This record gives sequence, C-alpha cells and structure tokens, in this order.
Amino acid sequence: MKIIGVKPDTGETFQEDVPEISNDYFQEFSIFEMSDDDVKRMIDRLNISADIKALLYKFSKATLKVGSYILKVGRKIIDYICSAFREYPNAGFGMLFGAIVTLLISSIPVLGALLAPIVGPILIAYGILVGANVDLESKKLKARVQDIVASFIPLKT
Repeated sequence: MKIIGVKPDTGETFQEDVPEISNDYFQEFSIFEMSDDDVKRMIDRLNISADIKALLYKFSKATLKVGSYILKVGRKIIDYICSAFREYPNAGFGMLFGAIVTLLISSIPVLGALLAPIVGPILIAYGILVGANVDLESKKLKARVQDIVASFIPLKT
C-alpha cells in the first residue's frame, strides 16, 4: 500500500510503501471529537498572531493519501491536542500560571523589561512541568499520549 503526501511549504510530493492497513483503522482515523467549525473557532479565539493562526489552519488541512483513502492527519493531531487539554487541565493551568507570572514580572518598570524575556520561558516551562506531573501521577495522561502515538504507527514505514 502506498502513502502519498504533499509537503505544504514546497508542494513537493513524496511516496512510501507501507504494509496493508485494515479498513477499521481508516474508519477510526476519520472520527473526530471536534467538528471542523469548532476547530476553526478555537483557533480564532487563540490570542496569537494572525500568521500563527494561518499556520495552524494550514497544519489542520495536512492530509495523506493511503491507498484509496484520504487521511486528515493535521486535523487528527489538532483534535488529539484539544481533547488532551480538556482531559488534563493541570498542565494547561500550569502553563497559564507561568504566563500570568511572566506578565506580572514584565510590568515592573525597567527591571521587568530585563527579566521577563529570560524568566518568562522558564516560568511557563516550569508551570507546564508541575501541572503535567500532577496529571501524570494518575498515569492517565501518559497512557493517553501513548495511545495517540500508537494510533499513528500503522502509517510508519
């Protein structure tokens, strides 16, 4: 069975041979927790630049042709990310907490402008780490990430 893909930045196509994949896999891969409109609204609500939003839209449209099937790979990845964020809020809260503390530090006159670019990424990463540790203690997040990775294994050459 052939996988055919198109690189979004260059338009160049690539092909790989993979073992036969069951029809059940394709049916499961085409089920999404969020509708396309929900994903578009979610991206629109993000407080990020228009350029990054455009990249996310482009990413969500990434597809692969496997045999006679078209797989919405980018859309599936975004769907997994959104569902993981809803299921494991501590990691998201940790990131938000780090961002808010960074914003508070940056509001300190003179000193904030010097510290925020250095301390900000560290605080955000630390917040994610602490929140993810809380989520990982239940082992559910780790199992979920492993399930997500396993769902793409049939596409591996």
